[in-house]
Amino acid sequence: MKTRMSVLGVALLGLAIGACGRSEPGTAPQAAMTGEAERAVADAKAAASKATAEAKATADKAAADVKAAGAKADADRKAAMEKADAEAKLTADKATADKKAADAKLTADAKEASAKLDAEKAGAEKTAADAKAAADKTAADAKMNADKTADAAKAEADAAAAAAKAKETATLSEKAKSLLEQVVQYIKDNKLDDADTTLKKLDEIKGSLPSSLADQVDNAHKMLAAKKASGGDVGGALKGLMK
Repeated sequence: MKTRMSVLGVALLGLAIGACGRSEPGTAPQAAMTGEAERAVADAKAAASKATAEAKATADKAAADVKAAGAKADADRKAAMEKADAEAKLTADKATADKKAADAKLTADAKEASAKLDAEKAGAEKTAADAKAAADKTAADAKMNADKTADAAKAEADAAAAAAKAKETATLSEKAKSLLEQVVQYIKDNKLDDADTTLKKLDEIKGSLPSSLADQVDNAHKMLAAKKASGGDVGGALKGLMK
């Protein structure tokens, strides 16, 4: 724009000078043309100066606009970079936080699973202990009942055996008394062989007789021996035997 205005000014100045040249020197038209040329030159200079100033203003404005656009572009680029950095940092921070949360959750889940396993193990151990205690108690109760049953059976058997023995002893005692009476009578009747035979029967059961009857068997042997030896009266001895 500045170059075009300068060229225009030079052209106007040339026209003014040409107009002046076409008039004859010393004439009135020549003088008038000279004034017009001077005004044209002045106008051309003013127009050139104005054009130059406008061109300079336009160039300055364009430079300022370019500078402002560059500054804005730099600012926008910086803002975009800062925004990108901020977003990247937020993304990284979120990723870090998510990873930390995931790790914490994994740790918590692992801890919970471990606690659950420990609880299940403790429950299983308690169940096993309870089962063992119940089994031990059942076994102990069974043994106690078996012992009671065995003791009762033994006591019953002992009682039966004692009763049988007592009955046998009573029977043998009655038999022994009867045999002793026979011995006494045989000795009185001087049937010494019969007395001897009867005493042998008494000797067979003597071990099962009460001591009082066993002593009478021994006395009967003595009386029979005395009778055989002397052939005398053994009535007093026989009375002592039958007490």
